[in-house]
Amino acid sequence: MSRILLAEDDRTLRDITVRFLTKNGLDVDVTDNGNEACTLALKNIYDCIVLDIMMPGTDGFEFAENIRQSDQNIPILFVSARDDLTAKQRGFMLGIDDYMTKPIDLEEL
Repeated sequence: MSRILLAEDDRTLRDITVRFLTKNGLDVDVTDNGNEACTLALKNIYDCIVLDIMMPGTDGFEFAENIRQSDQNIPILFVSARDDLTAKQRGFMLGIDDYMTKPIDLEEL
């Protein structure tokens, strides 16, 4: 079974996404802040990390930078309300693999 880390501070979006992912056979670890996301990502093995950019604690940019500086090569997907080109470019420069803007289409995810 694939294991996903979901870091999202919006409770409604987090709950909907977790239900969708688990319904589709994925094992999902969940957090609502960037600090815990970093701890979990460095401690566990994930097939993919899905995270918001704007979270309490470590933001998505810092998170991506930290993970890419470690020796882990985990796919990272940003899901953010920020739809500006600057945020997208910064994310890709930090090594994220994909970027989706909110509201997300769960089927696309």
